[in-house]
Amino acid sequence: MQGLPREAQPLPFIARYLWRHRIAHGVVLLAVLGAVAASIGERFSMKFLVDAMAGPRGFAVWRAIAIFVACVGADNFLWRIGGFVSARTFPRIGAELRLDLFSHLLGHSTRYFNERLTGALSSRISAAANALLTVSNSFIWNVLPPAAATVGALIGLATVAWQMAASLTLAAGAIAFGIGVAGARGRDLHRLYAGRAASVAGEIVDVVSNHATVRLFGAASREVMRLEGALEAEAGAQRRALVYVERLRLIHAAAVWVLSGGTLAWAVWLWQRGQITAGDVVVCGAFTLALLQASRDLAVALVEMSHHWSRVSEAIGTLMVMHDLPDAAHAAPPSPGAGAIVLDGVSFRHGPGEPVLDGI
Repeated sequence: MQGLPREAQPLPFIARYLWRHRIAHGVVLLAVLGAVAASIGERFSMKFLVDAMAGPRGFAVWRAIAIFVACVGADNFLWRIGGFVSARTFPRIGAELRLDLFSHLLGHSTRYFNERLTGALSSRISAAANALLTVSNSFIWNVLPPAAATVGALIGLATVAWQMAASLTLAAGAIAFGIGVAGARGRDLHRLYAGRAASVAGEIVDVVSNHATVRLFGAASREVMRLEGALEAEAGAQRRALVYVERLRLIHAAAVWVLSGGTLAWAVWLWQRGQITAGDVVVCGAFTLALLQASRDLAVALVEMSHHWSRVSEAIGTLMVMHDLPDAAHAAPPSPGAGAIVLDGVSFRHGPGEPVLDGI
């Protein structure tokens, strides 16, 4: 994507739409962060409950239950607030994106359309909008919550056993970094699949829009065979991308299995030595699982988001290139007058071939 204008780069291009609806996005972000904080409070309330039940029977037990119920309610209702606001905002962003891409597409020259499949261009508009919606949803619902949960779990675990929190921080950071690097290496697989998918959509649209010509030349069977080859190439690219993601998930699952068992055994050992309470063991186990699951969800979400980001990047990189026949900087709007056409140094060619007209 070298040489593209700044607004044709994916990040600045998308940021423009996020900024237009910054209040709604702010509400969604605050709701999600609040829900994550409430879920962390749920785990702490269970520690309070276990410790209270181990002591004299009294008001502390009911206070722990009240904290738990309040956190559960806040957790669920904050998610729904974020869901309602995003449901009202995200479709509007997709419509604005399609309209802007369509408007820019119409400004291209005839040569631009002659060198590309019309169906592939139109499919990229919808693909970019759908991929942007998926990226936004993935960030808010799949990336931000586990990222915040990871930080919250580490802080909560540090209040019980800071050595355990430090060890898990290093382990979770190493796992997330490794999967993130591996996911970046698989970006070319996702980009290849995005290109194949756009090509297949373009082939279908172009054949259907020219069905009369296809039937006139009896070429239906030939077009079906050609599409079959394109679909096989698309399916192969998608299969390689999906298998790569599943390999990363398998590696992370093995790491979670080992670390969760080791951390829980560590907590029980500290309890046997009288260094932590039974409630601390419960919260250590809960925060350990939350931390490892959050790091897994975060790493996988980043890998999957890179897949959809590749589709946005590919579509924007194709549609948002600079117009090769822009209006002059100080061009005046046309005004009615005597009709006249003057040809002065006009040249024309079909694609990169020899010029059909030269200096007319």
